Amino acid sequence: MKYIPSEESEEINYKTEKNPWLNAVILVAGFFGLYFILLVVLGVAGETAATSIPARYESSIFSFLDLKMGQKPWPLGQQIADDIFQRNSIDPVYKPQVFLSCDPTVNAVALPGKKIIVFKGLLDDTSNLNSLYFIMGHEIGHIINRDHLKSMGRAIAISLGLFFVTVGADTSSFFSVNQAIVDRRFGQGQEESSDDRAIDFTIKRFNGLYTSNEFFESIQKTSPDSPKIVSFLNTHPLTQSRIDKIKNHKDYNPETTIVEKMDRSQIDCDKPSQD
Repeated sequence: MKYIPSEESEEINYKTEKNPWLNAVILVAGFFGLYFILLVVLGVAGETAATSIPARYESSIFSFLDLKMGQKPWPLGQQIADDIFQRNSIDPVYKPQVFLSCDPTVNAVALPGKKIIVFKGLLDDTSNLNSLYFIMGHEIGHIINRDHLKSMGRAIAISLGLFFVTVGADTSSFFSVNQAIVDRRFGQGQEESSDDRAIDFTIKRFNGLYTSNEFFESIQKTSPDSPKIVSFLNTHPLTQSRIDKIKNHKDYNPETTIVEKMDRSQIDCDKPSQD
C-alpha cells in the first residue's frame, strides 16, 4: 500500500470545524474564568497576610487609624462588649474598644485595631437592648473572625494585583464588576458567620431571640431590599433573609425571651468628645 501525502493548502489561517462564534465564546469565557480565579487567589493571599498580624499587637499597629467621625468612648457599648466576652469565655486578646458616633448614619462598623463604632442613626429606631446586643454581637463576631483585617488585606492585594495586570488598559468598569462579585463571595459569608455568633450571644444573654430583629425590621421598612438580581453583588445578605433567620429560629419565643428596654439616656451626643 503506497502512502500518498495530501496536498498543502494555500490557506494561511488555521481552519477549525468549530463555528468562529463558538471559538469567541470559549475564548471570552476562558478569560473571565482565569481572571476570576486570579481575583480569588489574590483575595485569599491578602486575607492570609493581614490575619497573620498577632491580635495582641493589632491595636498598637493600627492606633493611627482615626476616621474622624466624631466618635467618643461609649460606656453602654463597652459594657455590652465586656458582657459578651465574659459570658462566652472569649479570649480577651480580641476585646474591642467601643465608640459612639453622633453621625446620623444608620450603621455600625468593626475597624482594624479592634475598634467598633456605633452610629447614632442606628439607635434612633432601636428601643430594646436585645436588638442592640445582637448588633454588638455581630460586630464582635467580625472582630473575632478578623473580618475587618481580611477585608483590608483583600482590598489591598486585589488592587495591587490589578494594577500590575491592567497597567495601561482602560478596563475599570469591567474589573469593578468582577471585583464586586469576588467581594460578594467573601463578604456575604463573613456577614452570615457574624450573624450566627450574634444569635448565640443573644440567646445566652436573654434566653431567646424575640425582638432582636428590631433593627432589621426598621431598615426593611425604610430601605427595602433591592431586587435579587441586583442584590447578587451586595456584600451583605438581604435584610429580609436576616429577619427570617432570626424569626424562624427555634429560640424566637416571646414567652421565654427576657426583653429589656435600652437606656436611651446613655446615648448622649451633647457631651464633648473625649478622643
